[in-house]
Amino acid sequence: MQEHDVIIIGSGLAGLTAGAQLAKEGKKVLLIEQHNKVGGCATVFHRKIRGRKTGFEVGLHEMDGLDSAFDPKKRIFEELEVNSNVEFIRVPEFFKITNGRFDLTIPHNIPEAINVLSKAFPDEIEAIETFFKDIKQTYSFLVEGNLEKLASISQTSIGEYLDTITDNEDLKFVLTGNLGYYHDDPYSLSMIFFSAPQISYFTGGGHFIKGGSQSLSDYLASVISNNNGTVILKHLVTEIITENKRAKGVKYIRTKQKDDEDREEFSVYAKVVLANAALPNVVNDLVPSLQNTEYQKKVNSLKLACSILSLYLGFSKPTASLGHNAYSIFVLSEDLTKLKDFYPQERMNDYSKKGFTFVDYSMIDSQINEEGIYTGVICTIDYLDHWIHLNETEYNNKKEEVAQTLIDRLETIIPGIKDIIIYSEVGTPKTMVRYTLNPEGTVYGFAQIPDQVGPMKHEIRKPPINNLYCASAWTGSGGFSGAIMAGYTCALKILKDCWKD
Repeated sequence: MQEHDVIIIGSGLAGLTAGAQLAKEGKKVLLIEQHNKVGGCATVFHRKIRGRKTGFEVGLHEMDGLDSAFDPKKRIFEELEVNSNVEFIRVPEFFKITNGRFDLTIPHNIPEAINVLSKAFPDEIEAIETFFKDIKQTYSFLVEGNLEKLASISQTSIGEYLDTITDNEDLKFVLTGNLGYYHDDPYSLSMIFFSAPQISYFTGGGHFIKGGSQSLSDYLASVISNNNGTVILKHLVTEIITENKRAKGVKYIRTKQKDDEDREEFSVYAKVVLANAALPNVVNDLVPSLQNTEYQKKVNSLKLACSILSLYLGFSKPTASLGHNAYSIFVLSEDLTKLKDFYPQERMNDYSKKGFTFVDYSMIDSQINEEGIYTGVICTIDYLDHWIHLNETEYNNKKEEVAQTLIDRLETIIPGIKDIIIYSEVGTPKTMVRYTLNPEGTVYGFAQIPDQVGPMKHEIRKPPINNLYCASAWTGSGGFSGAIMAGYTCALKILKDCWKD
């Protein structure tokens, strides 16, 4: 009956990384993806603009750590020969941040960042140096597995920590400038979770994948296919088949038939099932035997992370022609004066006040598009409840209104940019639900708040079903790096547990 060694549900970076590693180890892998391309959030979509095929990066702004000797992805990429097949481009700065009171560019380098910050905040040099010392130390505790030291800060948020070293609110905004990479609230974001990727960015730089993140996803899928594996697109897994508390296969349908009463259902069997899927979907929809269990209750009790709204923009010329020089710029409302007010303002359904990020892919040799076509994206923290209640007309009208609001705000930062915009398209939290199937449209999985970091993640990584494993942003630390590492470590655990010989 067994047709494969491992069935993987979903082709996000965790599923692709795990599948590639298992396939290279000689396991017969079947990966099933409901979308028409692999990658999840690590994808590029295309539109025809002025008769030319134009690509838009879905999720990647910059990947952390690749220039650091301590980056755990190095080993993964070496084993899977990623660097020989995928090219990475170092982006020019960590980020630029502006709010009308300050305008600073933060480099990917701790001494240089301290220098920039010290010049901008000369009365806060001690706080600045303390900040970098403490987040480096927190990262080292994490790497060393020093649970005793981590316990002392395990319930501390990055906002609470900053309040202990400075009263300067603008400095707090700058030090958490890229908060949206991780969470929506500095006063509930775990300091441990914040520190690790920040240090990775500061010591190993930020990189874009040449050709867009689709290049990495497609390569990992090719490793599976080239090692006796199979990747099936446009099919949706509807159930994980279990027997005597053991996973033995899955049922799946063609995606376009998911609402048809007479849909054709397929069954396929394997020794191991790996769910690269939202954990709430696993416990609530895919495994009937997990209904009304303590594990299901635990998963459903956890807080979900925020979603995002993306405004994809096409330009007739590079923004450098307008004097713009930043790859990524974080824009805060000038009337936001206290870090404690960041989350309440983000939670509002008012896009004239919310902070946003503009990422300009024309600033690097992204190779997403042919010469003469330029793209960028505005991203802002968002929530499904701002959109779910709208009918189709209201939904489309609101998308147009939000796009115009954000473009108007971008115009105040880069005068003249409205004149070179030739295309715009909004992706909302509803869009995220449709393409990723993630509840609430979250892109980070569970919120990285103190109570949900560390031991909690270990408790939920392995469902109480033999030979069923989970690997995704929901079981890792979120983001591209977190998903890649979650997939790799899950693959190693599967090999150890199920093929000990």
